[in-house]
Amino acid sequence: EMCIRDRYMGVSTQSTWGQPHITNLNEDPLLTGKVVYYLNKSQTFVGKKNGNPMPDIILGSVGIKPNHAVFSHEEGVVYIEAADQEAGESTFVNGQALQEKRKLEHNDRVIFGTNTVFLYQDPEKIQHKKHDEPLEIDWEQAQTELLMQTDKIRQQQQQEQEMIQKQQIAEKMKEYETQYQAEKQKQDELIKKQQEDYMQKIKEIEEKLKKETEIREMEIQKKEAQRQFEELQACLLYTSDAADDLLCVDLGGRRIIKKKK
Repeated sequence: EMCIRDRYMGVSTQSTWGQPHITNLNEDPLLTGKVVYYLNKSQTFVGKKNGNPMPDIILGSVGIKPNHAVFSHEEGVVYIEAADQEAGESTFVNGQALQEKRKLEHNDRVIFGTNTVFLYQDPEKIQHKKHDEPLEIDWEQAQTELLMQTDKIRQQQQQEQEMIQKQQIAEKMKEYETQYQAEKQKQDELIKKQQEDYMQKIKEIEEKLKKETEIREMEIQKKEAQRQFEELQACLLYTSDAADDLLCVDLGGRRIIKKKK
């Protein structure tokens, strides 16, 4: 509290100015740098007033969880880590969502929730800087950076989504092509089977017709042979009858009919 009050009063002691800290960036330049949180403790918790444990830095803006994040001071190096994945999605360092424990560098921009913006100050980098000099980075720069990173992420997500959709379409087309080829092969096999059955039936019919033709020809031949046989038999009978009278037949056995005078 003393450090914050000193900062408000525009007074900085040697003990406070040499500590790593975050200071606020405000849309109104006159309000920028009016709040300072020193990070000299091993752990400095960030959250709402109903957090457990009680946060050292209490924020009330939209998107802040009761236990949101923690700054850790380890051997002169300050890290920041989100309490969980949801908190990490609404905590940004230099415009990037806080996905894992991250080391802070001088002038890193830290945004909690939607609009609570801080600037991290490393004492080793500002030891030659006067406490009343204006900050190198303002609220608009931090917000523009966040918007650019957010837009970049959105574009990347959109591109990834488009790639996923293209991949899904390609996979679907491949699936349709496979189904089409399977159906085509099935139809081709069915048509081939039908053609084979049809040709087999034609062959059977041809064989049947051939047999029937052969039978008819045999019957015709048989009838012809029977007719010839009957004619021969009749001729033989005729010849036999005529043979009784040798004078009435010629050398071929044919009857000689004598004309009356």
